[in-house]
Amino acid sequence: MHDAVYLIVPFLVSTIVLVLGWRWAKRVKADLDARVALGTPEPMVLHVPPASAAQLRALSPEPLLLKQSPDGLRVQIESRPMVPVALFAGKEIAVALIESAALISESLGPQWATLVSAAEDGTLSVRLLG
Repeated sequence: MHDAVYLIVPFLVSTIVLVLGWRWAKRVKADLDARVALGTPEPMVLHVPPASAAQLRALSPEPLLLKQSPDGLRVQIESRPMVPVALFAGKEIAVALIESAALISESLGPQWATLVSAAEDGTLSVRLLG
């Protein structure tokens, strides 16, 4: 009888520990999933002049990574490296990027990183990153 107790009790204890650990892990996963869902809001829609939207669409059919930081305004086009918007000085695209950044800064503040897509109707779809 004593030999059976030495086998059954550890088995029961380990089973209880595994079940409690599984329930705890399931609850933690649900909490993390809920936080991730809250952290990815719908894209903002901003209105820019149609000429600026056309310039942004002409620059790339893919979304642009636009980042405002203490270092200044920077843009990444497709898979190319991120460059300062100042490189486009004197070109119409610089005006479109700066107008877009000003509108985004009104909503998000002085520092942000976004993916920006321009539609034909002059709207920008802006998705905040991080």
